[in-house]
Amino acid sequence: MAAGAQDPPSHSRAFENFVETGSDERDVVGLIAYALYKQGIREEAISGTAAPGAQRNPPTTTVTTYRAAATQLLTEIVQRAIDETTPEIQRSAVLNAVETAKAEIKGHVTGRTNFGPALLTNIIAWIVTLAIAVLILRLAGSPGVDQTLVNAVR
Repeated sequence: MAAGAQDPPSHSRAFENFVETGSDERDVVGLIAYALYKQGIREEAISGTAAPGAQRNPPTTTVTTYRAAATQLLTEIVQRAIDETTPEIQRSAVLNAVETAKAEIKGHVTGRTNFGPALLTNIIAWIVTLAIAVLILRLAGSPGVDQTLVNAVR
């Protein structure tokens, strides 16, 4: 280096330590861990307890701790979302089952009450009623046992 030149400032490796950039998907846990880490640095700076060297390149134990905290935070958020939506999902499933049963019942009733089957049922009922009426009229018109005895004695 030339005399009087300053060394370039070292690059912060914090982001690379927390976030795995080589994968196809975004490292959400790493991004949240990095945000939590930066939040901690901000709080330390506000309180006056910041350690500048550790901020630029956090050790593996710090990265592991913040990634675990990020995983826990995401787990809690997902569980809360599941807990909040479960009643609605159950209600939706019940309504879907009721609608399915309603459609099946309607189809069954419609199939049984179409014009053709209803007409056939009514014709059969009419024939049976007519046969019963004819039988009753014949029995009413024929002489009874006592009338037959009276006619036989004469």
